[in-house]
Amino acid sequence: MPIESYRVINETPSMPGGEIIGTPSAPPTDATRNDAVPADGALLIVSVPAEAKVFVNGDRTSSSGEVRRFLSRGLETGRRYEFVVKMAVDRDGTTAEETKVVRLTAGEQSSLAFSVKPAVVPTATTSLTLRVPADAKVFLAGNATASSGAVRQFETSSLRAGQTWKNYEIRVVAVVDGTEQTVSKVIDLKAGDTVDLALDPTTQVASAGSTAKL
Repeated sequence: MPIESYRVINETPSMPGGEIIGTPSAPPTDATRNDAVPADGALLIVSVPAEAKVFVNGDRTSSSGEVRRFLSRGLETGRRYEFVVKMAVDRDGTTAEETKVVRLTAGEQSSLAFSVKPAVVPTATTSLTLRVPADAKVFLAGNATASSGAVRQFETSSLRAGQTWKNYEIRVVAVVDGTEQTVSKVIDLKAGDTVDLALDPTTQVASAGSTAKL
């Protein structure tokens, strides 16, 4: 990529639309030249998530994309300059930030890579205990279950912290005198709840409402 296409971060951009970020002051030191960079310049190649915001020495830059290039001009030979690069990106409503510092002399370049670890979403075990006739069929949210017995226990970790399955239907079907009888109950099932229900179609009564324990 020709040098003219890089984003400029010195006080006087060398091409239209360049970003203006002041050349930092620094104490003198020796330098190793890189012929790919102008003699009075320093090049930063920054890899970030595409939607990230990038700040150089406290000033927000306007470039975008996963790889961003910044060129600082007007640097003095033999002096070392410090660039503070901060990346900020939104993840699930929270801003994740990371800062790196690089020191360059005129003619040098540096590559910086920023990455954001996936947000750790808290999980909670949600349990449902049903007390039903031993030979009854049980349906949860319209889906038939395969368990049997008078006490049936169900668990899920699919509900994330703070999440609720609203209007969650529990339906129990049992045969009474050769005829299927059904009783159902609709609840709001919250993550981390412990629900204990007794549902008996033979009496057509749904007793003992849900009790949630967080």
